[in-house]
Amino acid sequence: MKNYLLIFALLIATTSFAGNDETACSKNSISDEISEKVGQKTPFVTYDLEGYVTILFSIDENNILHISNIQSENEFLKNHVLETLNNKMMENDCVEHGKTYALKLQYIQYG
Repeated sequence: MKNYLLIFALLIATTSFAGNDETACSKNSISDEISEKVGQKTPFVTYDLEGYVTILFSIDENNILHISNIQSENEFLKNHVLETLNNKMMENDCVEHGKTYALKLQYIQYG
């Protein structure tokens, strides 16, 4: 039986709140790209893949994502997210470089 992994991402906070007017570049596009990157890489285990992972991250002027804090009760998921995202290039050019973002990922295994 195949197991499927569904990942929900929710951009939950940022460290600066001034000037949060929405433009053609939506904050959701950041979480969409992260969800896609995490979903594309197959975890190295096929069990115990349910839970939450919360990350604090920033994106530098070279569009490299840097995780400054990661929290999860599930070590497999924590390591999967860290290996998949930390120091990786982001294609989204609608980010504020140097700004700290918080993102909560929910993994649901079904199938």
